[in-house]
Formats: sequence, C-alpha cells, structure tokens
Amino acid sequence: MLEIKITQGKELAAKYASNAVPKETKGIIRTLTLKLDRLVKMATVVKTGRLRASIAHKLTGDEGFVGTLVEYAPTVEYGIPGTELKARHMEGSVKVLGEGMFSYGLSQLSSTLSENEKTLAKGIEKRLV
Repeated sequence: MLEIKITQGKELAAKYASNAVPKETKGIIRTLTLKLDRLVKMATVVKTGRLRASIAHKLTGDEGFVGTLVEYAPTVEYGIPGTELKARHMEGSVKVLGEGMFSYGLSQLSSTLSENEKTLAKGIEKRLV
C-alpha cells in the first residue's frame, strides 16, 4: 500500500491542548487532502487507467489520507534500483522520469500553500522523512 498521510502539524497541536481539532484546522486538512488527491491523479502515468482510478482519499477528524492499494504503485513511485524501471510521473502529456506521482504531487502542493497550510506542511514533511 502506498499512502500519504496529512495530519495536524506540531505547532498547531501545541497551540490547541484539547483533543478536538479546531474547525479551521479541519478545513485546512480537508483542503490539502483534496488538493493532493487531485495533483497525484493528474501526475499519474496512465497505461490502462487502473492506477489513476485507484487513487483515493479519506478524511477522518484531524487526518487526511491519499493513497492506493494497487500492487505496482510503489514501482511507479520509486522505480526499481539497478533496473531500467525508474520512478515516473506525468507533467501534462509528458512522462518525466526520476520522481513518482506522490512525490511530485507533494512538491506541487507545497508550492501553492498559504501560511496556515505551510504550518501544516512542515509537520507533514517531518512525518514523511
């Protein structure tokens, strides 16, 4: 399974001591999750359409998930070292090697973030590293 998880950033978590995530934060998480879902789908290389169609998102309280259960998704995202199979994504109608669709989608998302979203993005990056 390949999955990207968007959750509340550490700075915001410290600011809000209760377990309830503020409405504004939930809205930001929802927006980020939906944007990432769209960006990843647009960047997915299509042969049969199965991989792109399998990419889905899920929102649960203070978390958002974007992922797929297609067994060959990690090969498309990361490639296979030592072979000709390279990570790949689409930019418009051009296939680009070296970066997968989730990685590319995250980089595109981070370039369009507002200040509140950037705070959350910092927390996301720390979880992914």
